[in-house]
Amino acid sequence: MAGQNTEKGIKWWIRFAIIPIAAVIVAALLDRFLNPPPPTPTPTPIPPTATATHMATPTPTASHMPTPTATPTIPAPPPVAKVPRPSGIVVDPQERLLYVNAWDNNSTYVVDGTTHNVIKTIHVGKRPFGIDMNPNTGKVYVANFDSSTVSVISTSTKAVIKTIPLGANQEPCHVAVNPDSNRVYVALHGGGSVAIIDGGSDTLLNKKNMGKGTFGVAVNRNTNVVYVANRDAGNVVMMDGGTGNILGAVKPGGAPFAVAVNRGTGRFYVTYAPKGNNPSRLAVYEGNGSFVTSLGLGNGGGPNSLGTEWVNVNSDANRVYVTNSYDNTFYMINGNTSKVDMLMTQADGIGVRPSGIGVNASLCRVYVGNFMSDTVIAIDDPGCLATLH
Repeated sequence: MAGQNTEKGIKWWIRFAIIPIAAVIVAALLDRFLNPPPPTPTPTPIPPTATATHMATPTPTASHMPTPTATPTIPAPPPVAKVPRPSGIVVDPQERLLYVNAWDNNSTYVVDGTTHNVIKTIHVGKRPFGIDMNPNTGKVYVANFDSSTVSVISTSTKAVIKTIPLGANQEPCHVAVNPDSNRVYVALHGGGSVAIIDGGSDTLLNKKNMGKGTFGVAVNRNTNVVYVANRDAGNVVMMDGGTGNILGAVKPGGAPFAVAVNRGTGRFYVTYAPKGNNPSRLAVYEGNGSFVTSLGLGNGGGPNSLGTEWVNVNSDANRVYVTNSYDNTFYMINGNTSKVDMLMTQADGIGVRPSGIGVNASLCRVYVGNFMSDTVIAIDDPGCLATLH
């Protein structure tokens, strides 16, 4: 009986325990075989964190943006030539040569405007001061203050071809040439008149009385009006260059020294010394004498200083240039606005007692003689370059 019960228990165990478990195992194995699990991905190795290399943050180079002012300065100009006591300067634009009077050396120096070398020294009269040229005839005219003569230089031979006597104690100062009429005008300080010279024969035609202490002269080749500054009389006389008739006069309010004219706009410019002061102002007039404005340009030079406040004009670009020998300064003026837009001092390369001014209009280059520094310097005018180039 007991054996039968044991056999029945085993059968029951096989039937209700072993067989179901086996079925479950078989089903699991079959499922794994038919649906294998996806392979475990190989982990991608993470690279080690790189040690940061210290790169110093570069300090940016600051762009120099100058604070705009009414009279900004420009870099120092290079010296052009060593000329002892330079006074008047004129530029031959065709040959790019400078003719520079040497006041104490009784000579006119010819300077190459490209190489900046002195190529010739021409002996003229005593104390050469004013100078101008006729590009049509190739002649340069030099006023010899102490000799009371005018030396005529040929630009072809670079030699004096004639000396024109003006009379005793005439003290010729500034010179102006009208290349169209071929007339030369010379201010005679001692004679109180203006000398009129025929450029064809290089002979003195006439002397026109102007008053006292005639010092500066300029001519507008387009209108043939001559402007004569009488320092001691305190006025500027306007004269018809053809007839010699006096057209009128203006009084700037002091002693006028140098005068220049813009042939395009017709305006003329006069440096003058207010009463009781040194030459320190620039008066601007229309061609008919109508007053435009007056500009203060520093302290000015001494009343008897021949290097005091020269003025010149670039008619093509409508630019005006003035030297001030007392302050050792040089001014560039916009002819449209009659305002200073560039001021140069000794810190910018201007020498001691800047005096004569030469202009190469097409190159926008200005030449300034420094009387006590014995140099002539070249300055490129930014205002002119912006206008013409």
